[in-house]
Amino acid sequence: MISPPPLPLGRRCALYIDMPEDAAAIGAGDWITTPAGSRYLVDTARLVQPRHPRPTLRWQMSVHRLPRHCAVPDDVRAIELRWYCR
Repeated sequence: MISPPPLPLGRRCALYIDMPEDAAAIGAGDWITTPAGSRYLVDTARLVQPRHPRPTLRWQMSVHRLPRHCAVPDDVRAIELRWYCR
């Protein structure tokens, strides 16, 4: 069986995401998805120390943009990012 060609990596950008404290750590190779169809491949991720206590953990990530609405492979972890107003 011939494997499909790799997806073209877009430019790098930074994302932040708040996750529950009991969620597994975000790591390189994870995908971030949005309901609007955006896709990102995590390059690096680190925990950000909050100034004030909160019930979630904030992750800062360096990600590569991927083509919109591309299929998420079955063998990767996909985390849905929901945008919210500050």
